[in-house]
Amino acid sequence: MFIVPLRSDMPRVPVLDLEPVSTRCASSDPPGQTCNLKRPDAVALQVYLDGQSLVADADDIITASAPVGGPVDLSSATIKGVSGLSGASATQVAAIQRLLGVYIVETDVAIKSFLYGNLSKYRNSAYTPDPNRLPASAAIAVVADDGVTPYTFAVPTLSSAAINTPTAGALRITGSGFTALGLSKIVVKLYGPVVKDLTSDTITSAGGSVTSTQIDVPASLVVGVAAGFSSVRVRVNDILSNNFAVS
Repeated sequence: MFIVPLRSDMPRVPVLDLEPVSTRCASSDPPGQTCNLKRPDAVALQVYLDGQSLVADADDIITASAPVGGPVDLSSATIKGVSGLSGASATQVAAIQRLLGVYIVETDVAIKSFLYGNLSKYRNSAYTPDPNRLPASAAIAVVADDGVTPYTFAVPTLSSAAINTPTAGALRITGSGFTALGLSKIVVKLYGPVVKDLTSDTITSAGGSVTSTQIDVPASLVVGVAAGFSSVRVRVNDILSNNFAVS
């Protein structure tokens, strides 16, 4: 995802709930993502353009791609549509994108910030750094890797949990957002007479199935689960769904 500050009345936008940047052994520790965001720097951007022999104006690029207040469009098409950049290489476009916004890897920590933390607060249209003196408007825009599509994340949400479906003793869970990213696993969490966690690997190995909208848990894994007494949640990418009663 790319994050682009939108407000000219905020010199810095501190995002402090991402992975911390090492202050001890930066050469060997994992790179952190905590940062102070700021509006695109026209001077730094112009220095890069001149160094690449790209005959383009930094202010024109900022106006086209990341104007104050938005909308943000860091797409290759928009950047190359600026006068003097039609022949820019993919590497040059990528460098310009990173001078216009900050690229954040979509880790669990970053996703939680987007949903509930600093990023969530700053992208809210009701945000203001000073309610007594400054108007309310979003401080940042968060877009997907294509540079233009608003970034979204599907929080797992359950709409039903039916025992004896589709076969006797089996449990069918339906909803949305059952898509794991990277190395994350989908985990079905059972509560009530039976308390256990079932990973997607366990479910599929036993003959069940997992899709983005439906999980079928074989009867052999849910012995003792009962309608009216049991409930279920699904954890995806370290985000828990709502708790849903088994019926």
